[in-house]
Amino acid sequence: MIDRDDPRLTAHALGEADAETALVVEQALAESEALRRAAAEVRDTAGLLSTALAAEPAPALTADQHRAIAEGARPSARRRIARALPWAGLAAAAVVVALVVSRDAGPLPEVRTVAGYVVPSAAPSLPARPTSGGAPAADTTAPVAVQGVAETEGSSRGETVIANPATAAAAPEGKGGAVGGIQGAVAGGRPAESIAVVGAVARSNVMSTATAGAPLGRRAFVDVDRRSQTEDFNTEAYAHREDSDFVETALHPLSTFSVDVDTASYSNVRRFLGASRLPPAGAVRIEEMLNYFPYDYAAPQGRDAFAAHVEVATAPWNPAHRLVRVGLKAREIAAEKRPATNLVFLIDVSGSMNQPNKLPLVQRALKMLVRRLDSRDRVAIVVYAGQAGLVLPSIRGDREADILEAIDRLEAGGSTNGGEGIQLAYDIASRELVRGGVNRVVLATDGDFNVGVTDEGSLVRLVQQKAKTGVFLTVLGFGMGNLQDSRLESLADKGNGNYAYVDTENEARKALVEEMTSTLITVAKDVKVQIEFNPARVRAYRLLGYENRRLEAEDFKDDAKDAGEVGAGHAVTALYELVPPGAPLPRPAADPLVYQRPAAPGGSGAGSDLMRLKLRYKQPDGQKGEEREWRIPDRVAHLEDASADFKFQAAVAAFGMILRDSPHKGRATLDSVLGLADEGLGPDAAGYRAEFVGLVKRAQALRARE
Repeated sequence: MIDRDDPRLTAHALGEADAETALVVEQALAESEALRRAAAEVRDTAGLLSTALAAEPAPALTADQHRAIAEGARPSARRRIARALPWAGLAAAAVVVALVVSRDAGPLPEVRTVAGYVVPSAAPSLPARPTSGGAPAADTTAPVAVQGVAETEGSSRGETVIANPATAAAAPEGKGGAVGGIQGAVAGGRPAESIAVVGAVARSNVMSTATAGAPLGRRAFVDVDRRSQTEDFNTEAYAHREDSDFVETALHPLSTFSVDVDTASYSNVRRFLGASRLPPAGAVRIEEMLNYFPYDYAAPQGRDAFAAHVEVATAPWNPAHRLVRVGLKAREIAAEKRPATNLVFLIDVSGSMNQPNKLPLVQRALKMLVRRLDSRDRVAIVVYAGQAGLVLPSIRGDREADILEAIDRLEAGGSTNGGEGIQLAYDIASRELVRGGVNRVVLATDGDFNVGVTDEGSLVRLVQQKAKTGVFLTVLGFGMGNLQDSRLESLADKGNGNYAYVDTENEARKALVEEMTSTLITVAKDVKVQIEFNPARVRAYRLLGYENRRLEAEDFKDDAKDAGEVGAGHAVTALYELVPPGAPLPRPAADPLVYQRPAAPGGSGAGSDLMRLKLRYKQPDGQKGEEREWRIPDRVAHLEDASADFKFQAAVAAFGMILRDSPHKGRATLDSVLGLADEGLGPDAAGYRAEFVGLVKRAQALRARE
């Protein structure tokens, strides 16, 4: 049991708890609004104190105080000194010291930022560091200086350092007490000729970046602010969506939408339920829950990019209605035949990522992917917090040890300049572009951008523009408390990519190992679906989910209209609920048409067709759309005769409607969801469906406690 006075809560709020304690506290925070407020108060107070200490002026001793000290501190003077000493202590903690460790370093240059590094406008001439043999090492003509915050052996807390990378990079690795361990700059021998201490600042976390010209894996650090340490605990953001309503076929026979292969919603819902909390309605996206699971869809034959699989049965939550499953299966590519990949890992190392289920999980996840790469591939690593920096230049994928070492060295701290990091990552990916291969930025973040380009519109326009160059985006969301879900979904959508939420190592393995080819290799872009319902067979319809993917009918033929991307072997599933002719509408009907006469219910219409399914898409490097078309006969099965996949998909959709409290959930209950899911378990080799059943039972228990 944790209460607001528990020291573990304070340690966690200040980022000083070990991993085991952090998990215990996070569980308690997830269940208690009062504890979340208490944690936020601790962080706010710490931030205010830190800011006050850094900004406090340094008052000089008065003449009376000097006289009192000289005279042995008479009682009255001692009282005045006692009053002054606390302020003097505060001043000492924040005083700016114009101290240069090296006598030969010369005056400090003006510092500017270029491509993620802090570069002196006029670099000082720094002497070369002697090598072990006594001969001086070669120095750079204009050494790049990297500014950072250090806490290492032999240095004061919060020293700001300027390091000559030609010497600092070769110095022994930092040890003991380092906030992220600046290597060689101030520890392990302190090469004084390469360091200038320019001031004292309040202690803060820092961001990793590469030292220009340094050997692989060496780091220095960029100073960042502490804004993320003082934000409220729960600032998660989800887009509001209204459930799709029924549409009368006679008035609007065409339903058009962009496909969506994202899966983030399901694993995020799992995270909420695992923490004994029901998810907010905005976190529940039915299409992403449906597309999380693998289904028994046959792959297309020959040169076809897609195969269609349509099934119709009675709707379990309203037996008077029908449920149509539209399944699309993309062309598969064997792992050994996949094209070369050019990957840039863009990793958020800001202070908000300093949690066990954030940056440490990011590192474990990316390591899984790295171990699947080979000499065909290239990998670079960019990090961002207050500024962006290059940790690892693009190298061959078979240099596994070097890539893993660079990942291991990442640490979190500071505010989040996501826009600058995205720009740098795309620049690197563009320079290494592989024609005919996979070019992709893999963004790992909680989406909590709070400096630089922060508004969602600007970020979306940036990734949308870069996607046109052939560099696509994969977004991996991490963590709890400040997950910016709506922003990450938008970035993936406009960046020609996909969005997954990673809450466990198993989820990382699913997204980056088991589904590596579908996650990384796009086989079709701007994929759109258009369905024409036969008004003689369908009185009204509604699409479950895909609320923010709906398109106008004329958008289907418009190749300039952006739509979703599909990876190799991906399956896309959509469900429609249909009102048959003669059944009452769930909403008031529109006035009958005067100038048009739709086919009469039960009439010939388009023969026995229920609907026409059309698919339009482009090749990954193409600009002109291609189309496929299927005519679907009106064959309706009873629910008990439907396939296991269909029953399970109906269970997932019903569960989503219940969690969203949809006005269209009809008779759906958690008990009926469990019954359908049990009937639809099928082989379930990976155990994903069994896990779903467990989540429904957890939701039952939570509802029972309300």
